[in-house]
Amino acid sequence: RPGRPGHPFPDEEETVVEPVVVIGANVTKDLTLTLTGSYDYVSSASIERLSNFPEQSGASADNYVGGDLAVTWRATEDLTLGFHGGGSTEYDYTSFGFGGSASLDLFEKNTTLSIGVNTYIDQVDIIRWNGSQAEGTDDRLSVTVNLGYYQILSPTVHMNVGYAFTYQDGFLETAFNSVVLEDSSDPFNTNLDNMARGVEVTEELPDTRLRQALFGEVRKMFPSTGSAVSLWLRGYTDDWGIHSGTVELRFYQWLVDDVLRLRARYRFYLQTAADAYDDHFYVPPAQRAQFVLREERTQDSDLALQRPRG
Repeated sequence: RPGRPGHPFPDEEETVVEPVVVIGANVTKDLTLTLTGSYDYVSSASIERLSNFPEQSGASADNYVGGDLAVTWRATEDLTLGFHGGGSTEYDYTSFGFGGSASLDLFEKNTTLSIGVNTYIDQVDIIRWNGSQAEGTDDRLSVTVNLGYYQILSPTVHMNVGYAFTYQDGFLETAFNSVVLEDSSDPFNTNLDNMARGVEVTEELPDTRLRQALFGEVRKMFPSTGSAVSLWLRGYTDDWGIHSGTVELRFYQWLVDDVLRLRARYRFYLQTAADAYDDHFYVPPAQRAQFVLREERTQDSDLALQRPRG
């Protein structure tokens, strides 16, 4: 994405194609099975640049295959339990996930309380931006707890509030991301889009991350027109120093009742940068050995300051 905020060096483009197949079956009136399969083709974010490194091959394109089996059981008239498990694999990454959920209807089904726990165990092949695989593999653990509260306020107004807490441990950086250390004494680096004077080193981020999000939506339906509008809000924070806020206005319209629906939305988003992020790292050559050993660092645009946009 040429000129994108957050990383002043690479000129990158990417294409993602993702077909998804969902098969559901009612085993009994209280038991449902759902099988989901997906395949992603992801073109390289940097094919031309990586062609400078003959040993680099995996990032030239990626093929992702994933599947998940979910079981939903209505234990009582008001209590529903769910379980799921599945896995996915791609060139440098394998993942196994499982979890469970429970929802309870109250007050003649005008209120629903829910809780869910999801766990993902991943293994990452560490392939750096220049194709180096000397670091082998590493693991990542992610555990998320979701709490939900759904309330019917009137026949045409519904409210939904949720909270999510995630704990992550292990290899949390992006292996193929690099960080450029700059100094005026460096030669021009022909591997960088703007020929900056600097050298590339690995991205380094903490091995743990605590993430929290609080969100809510109020939706108003208009039965006579088959349309609805909603206001959706979300606040996010984590211990990497990122705090964000989101406001979304959404519009829904049935084009063919119960068959085809149109959804349009406007999204406003604002995010602070991670503590380890900087646009530029000016480090003289004599200080780089100590800097690389001791300092956390990233130039990932996803962890940068995101100014208001819609």
